[in-house]
Amino acid sequence: MITRSQEVTPLVFGGAILGIVCFGLLIEISSRSGLNDWIYNHETLAAGILGVGAASMTALLVLWQIRQQYKVVNDERERQLVAAKSAMPLVISGLHEVSAMSFETALRMSKGEAFTPDLPELNDDYVTALQVCIQHSEPVLQKALSRFIRELQVQRARLTRAISSYQPWSEQKRLENAKTGNALADKATLTNGGYLYSSALVVMMVDELWELVGPEDGQDHVPSRARRIENLFIFGCKEVPENWPIFIGHFQRTADKRP
Repeated sequence: MITRSQEVTPLVFGGAILGIVCFGLLIEISSRSGLNDWIYNHETLAAGILGVGAASMTALLVLWQIRQQYKVVNDERERQLVAAKSAMPLVISGLHEVSAMSFETALRMSKGEAFTPDLPELNDDYVTALQVCIQHSEPVLQKALSRFIRELQVQRARLTRAISSYQPWSEQKRLENAKTGNALADKATLTNGGYLYSSALVVMMVDELWELVGPEDGQDHVPSRARRIENLFIFGCKEVPENWPIFIGHFQRTADKRP
């Protein structure tokens, strides 16, 4: 589809001039070849032939316009996708920071620490960039980003609900948990509404996005979630994985089975 006026004007005048020239040539040829007499004697047939010709020409023009429109739409789609992907390293970095903070908050809540938890703020531009990629990218990337956004929404809903009703443990219960090697907190993760599980899963999924939209040069394969969960405790929150055997064991058995 041609949308700019400087392109439309020459096309209109050029087409008009060409039509006038063709019409004049047709009249000249008809007068010299006796075609006028044939048309006069076969008016119905001539009208049918002209109708078929006009319809064919119209169909060709419509097809040409459809192809032009498709080209413009496809070019715009490619530009938007390139722009969105160019910003994805920054988006993933921001999402990783938010998800890591969410996991740390969820972990402290699981231990009943005496603090006031806050839900880390999520930049709306990150979600917008992901949605643009979903709209204009290939099916594999569309499915992966859709699953991530869905899991992110679940995680933030669970953590928000947990924060709204959070009550720190008593000093006695925290001491008892420390004496038992974190057994109370670890066991409670199975019935705490899943906010710790979802928070850990979102961190895993953010890292996995690099394989799809991150830079291609020097990109390493991301290990399974079961292999990465202990490192999340160690490097993310300086926690000893051995103090969370129930939660980590459950996560290792189930996380990689999730889409």
